[in-house]
Parts: sequence; structure tokens; C-alpha cells
Amino acid sequence: MVTASTPEILEQQLSTLEVLQSILSLEGELTLDPQSAAAIPILSDLPSSAPPFEPLEIPEQLPSELTFIILVSLESSSALPEHSNLRVTVNLPLSSSNSVPHISLHQPTWLSRSQHKSLSQELEQYISSNEATLDDGGGGSQFILDALEWLRNRGREALEESTKKAAIEDATSDQIKRKTEGKLVRVWFWLPSLSTKEKRNDIVNWAPEFDLTGFVLAGKPALLCVEGIAENVDSYMNDIKSVSWADIPSFQKKISERHRTPLLSSESRAFSKMEEITHLVDKGGARGNRGEMGQVRDWLIAKGLGDAFGLVIGGGSFSS
Repeated sequence: MVTASTPEILEQQLSTLEVLQSILSLEGELTLDPQSAAAIPILSDLPSSAPPFEPLEIPEQLPSELTFIILVSLESSSALPEHSNLRVTVNLPLSSSNSVPHISLHQPTWLSRSQHKSLSQELEQYISSNEATLDDGGGGSQFILDALEWLRNRGREALEESTKKAAIEDATSDQIKRKTEGKLVRVWFWLPSLSTKEKRNDIVNWAPEFDLTGFVLAGKPALLCVEGIAENVDSYMNDIKSVSWADIPSFQKKISERHRTPLLSSESRAFSKMEEITHLVDKGGARGNRGEMGQVRDWLIAKGLGDAFGLVIGGGSFSS
């Protein structure tokens, strides 16, 4: 397809490219598209064959725009990784209908798709809001150089953000790894008393953070069963006693570990989450506040934990 242009636009875009090549002269800093490079000698001769300010037709075998890639180095801070850079494709349209340079950002390995999309949109907004400067001194070359400087500064910020995010993700991954790798156990705790609703809720709600499952049965006494990585169980219980029970005098924080069983794998867990089962046990006794231990035994048997009843509970009843 024939491109409608003018001698002035063609000379302007060729001049823009020439200025950029003289400034961005380091190896690999500006790379011309092969088709554009081959067409430049022919395009350079066209203006002399057309009357000034008259339409100029660029033959269809020639490109309708000059295309090249610019390497934008971000290396200016020791805090940034080596060889950090951005690459952009620049198109200089030769058409008289639109001669505004187009700059598109390649996605570097250190930017996620969403971060690349966001930075590309910011670049588009910058170009759109600064098109008026094309009429100022310097023309297209200065417009592009200003855009590259803006991108360099914003790119450094994006790289630092990406580096910090990666560090946080690595740290989080390490935490998850610590919580999901290690010796799996099922631990049974015996508490003289557990009645406060808030503290019962903490036992249930804090467990997922440590990837723990099990149950709590409130009352006097109370029972807590915890499944998970041994280290996580210990950290969880430490947080419960030091944070959730911070308002309880130390001499009243009586809790004893009754039994600890190794588990072969996650499939060996008897519970899929941490839950409170107090409401599942009927209350007996004169005041209707003593849990029926037969129901606790039957519930544990249904979970395949019948042996634990004798080891951990042994007998008696719970009140709440």
C-alpha cells in the first residue's frame, strides 16, 4: 500500500533517526530494523524529487515507518542487579496523517505481566500528555530522548519495587516451606480449664497460619488436639500462651502435653481444619454443665482415634 507523506515529514523523521544514532552510539544501544536500514538510502532521495509542501507518495515496497530498538540501561545504583535494562521499539511513522513517534516497551524478565502492563500504560500516558512538545526545539529526537529519560527513572523505581517484592516472596516462600516441611505429629494437650470464648476462638483462628489441624473441647478440664509440623505446633502453642493468654497470670497457664504421635504423611491427618467441638457434646450433671465422655469417645473412634481416648482422657467428664 502506498504511504501518503510529505517531503517535510520524511526529512524530519530521517533527521530524528540520525540524531538518535549519533547520541545512542554505544554498541547495541540502538539497533535498526533490517527493512528500515535497507530503505533509508531510497527514502533519503525521495524529498529531492518532490515539490515542497506537496504530497509525497512512498512506494508500497518501502516501509511506512522507520523501526528500531533502543536499549535503556538502568544501571546507576549499586542496589540494583547488574545488566538491568529496558528495551523499547520505536516507530517513526512516515505518513502525513500521523507522524507522532510510537514507543512500545518490551517485557524484561524481572517484570511480571501485570507490572509490565502497568508500566506500558504509564508510558503511553506520558507520550500522550507530551505530544505538544514535538513542536518545540529538538523535534522528534528530543521528544524520544525525554521519553527515554522518563522511562529510565520510572524503570529504576519499578526494578527496585520488583526486587523488594521478590525478596518478600522469597521470605514468604521460606516461611511456607518451614511450615510445610518437617516431622508431622499429632499432639494432645490437657488443660485444667478453658471457657473464655475469645481464647477458644484464638485457638481455632490462629491454627491455619501454622498449617495446623485438630480440635478443641472446652470445659473443666479441656482437651486440645493439634496436627502438623512439630516445629509449627511448638510455635503455635508458644503464641497461644504468650499472646492470647497474655492477661492470664503465669501460675494459671497450666497446660500439659499428654501424648505425641508421629504421622507418616499429610494424608495421615484425621482432621481437615482446626475446629471447636464443644457444641457437639451433650451436657449432663446437676447443673447441665458436664460433657458426656461417652460421646467424646465415640467421636474419636469415628475419626480412627479410639486408642487416644484411653491414653489421653482415661476417664472422667468435662464441664463447661
